[in-house]
Amino acid sequence: MKSTQNLTKDIKDYYQKYKTLCKEIRNIKEELNKFTMQYNADWINTNSNLINLSNVINNIKNKNTVSLNATRSAEDTLQELRNKLKQTEIILQDRKKIKENEFFRNIS
Repeated sequence: MKSTQNLTKDIKDYYQKYKTLCKEIRNIKEELNKFTMQYNADWINTNSNLINLSNVINNIKNKNTVSLNATRSAEDTLQELRNKLKQTEIILQDRKKIKENEFFRNIS
């Protein structure tokens, strides 16, 4: 069994990873918004030149695929961190109950 200090450190580490991933997801969303605005402007320009239209669509598909994969990966990691946090919380609750029981046993 891990010590309470180690479990607390694990929680802090998981939380830092969670905050980092949240920041990465926000950055990905901002990048996607910038990308969308850029390609909306490109879309208007390509209406006059249909040859470029195919290239723009392919670029959008590629960027979208990359963004979706990055988002899925970040979501998977977030879920793993949530699961680890939940497990750690359960362990801490169990330890608290054990200590309370020991305290009451020592009193009686």
